Amino acid sequence: MGKKIVYTFLAGIGIGLILSSSIHIIYNTQDRPKTIVEQKKQDQFSKEEILKQEEEKMKQEKIKEEKENEELQKKEDQEEDYITIRIEENTTSEEIANILYENNLIEHKEDFQLLLDLKRLDPFKAGDVLTKNGIISGGWKINQLLGILSKKSSDVSSAIYQNKVLENQKSVSFLVNTLHHTKKLVPGDKTIQRGASIVEIIDILTK
Repeated sequence: MGKKIVYTFLAGIGIGLILSSSIHIIYNTQDRPKTIVEQKKQDQFSKEEILKQEEEKMKQEKIKEEKENEELQKKEDQEEDYITIRIEENTTSEEIANILYENNLIEHKEDFQLLLDLKRLDPFKAGDVLTKNGIISGGWKINQLLGILSKKSSDVSSAIYQNKVLENQKSVSFLVNTLHHTKKLVPGDKTIQRGASIVEIIDILTK
């Protein structure tokens, strides 16, 4: 009987040791340090993730930079489309033509100067001057005619254009407006868009 108790006790201890060892092995298997190969794999994966994130970040920054450059270029292009010049008091037509030509706003200085002088001409004053200098007689008749043409400017414009006295309607309008009223240069800074016509430029200079 005593031997059975001893055997039973020893068997229990053996079973306990086996169970304890099994539990220990399972625990160690779960929490065991990673092997060098496994650690390298994880490190490599981490590096790839970091590189991927960095690449994505650089890509986004590049897109942002390109967008900013495009907006800046667009703004610069818009600014380059307009040129600001300064007209001083008593600036001559020739001086203005030179300024515009140097800034590539006109192609032919002579054409611009001719139209500007025509626009600045006071036809009524011209009639008086011609009469006083004996070049024509009865200058008042010329001024009377100009006055009639001025008052009926729309009819004059229509008749001249329809009968092809002048084929370009802008030329007709320019002529009639010249007869209708004289414009004077207004000193100051003038902002002019590239590609503007001579008539448009003259309108800007006289405002």
